[in-house]
Amino acid sequence: MSQIYESYEKSLKQANSLDFDDLLLLPYLIRSRFPEILIKRQKMFDYVMVDEAQDTNRIQFELMKQLTRPDGNITFIGDDFQSIYRWRGAMMENFLNVKAIWPDMIMYKLETNYRSRPHIVHAGSHLIKNNTKQYEKNIKAHRGGADKIVIFTQRDDVDEAHNIVDLMTKLNADKAKKRGDMAILYRTNAQSSPFEQVLVQEGIPYKIFG
Repeated sequence: MSQIYESYEKSLKQANSLDFDDLLLLPYLIRSRFPEILIKRQKMFDYVMVDEAQDTNRIQFELMKQLTRPDGNITFIGDDFQSIYRWRGAMMENFLNVKAIWPDMIMYKLETNYRSRPHIVHAGSHLIKNNTKQYEKNIKAHRGGADKIVIFTQRDDVDEAHNIVDLMTKLNADKAKKRGDMAILYRTNAQSSPFEQVLVQEGIPYKIFG
């Protein structure tokens, strides 16, 4: 592997090219080896703001420390409840340990959820509170409501499509919902196929958005 990597680096240099990781690593190495360049770059920015800070990796965090002058002119915005990129190198410890590096940093906790209703916020909080590494927070829902979470289990994607379309048909027959008020949300384009097949079979009109 080391021989492959060495050959790859040589080819990149001959082509006067960089790969994505080089765009992080090389600026860090340059500033580490040439203090005058580091000081010049620090003077370029009065303030540094980092969004989605819980998803930064090690080299990104080192770059942030380099760009921040001794007065600690840096702001982190993040949510340890939403750290999902460890598989690609994100280190939530960066976000959790900022006060060890900048002791005077002031923390503001935004504990009101404006998006979801109480049953969603409550269920999510009860799951997440079992995490061992997190800032302690008490999340409250801004919106009202007394809905309950309903969980459906399906054998496969075809069974799922039939059951959901049956539910939609029942809601429409009971006059509880108009067809135009119903939506099926799915994550990838390929997941629409079983739903489309069942909707066509049942003669139910539909539109796909996005």
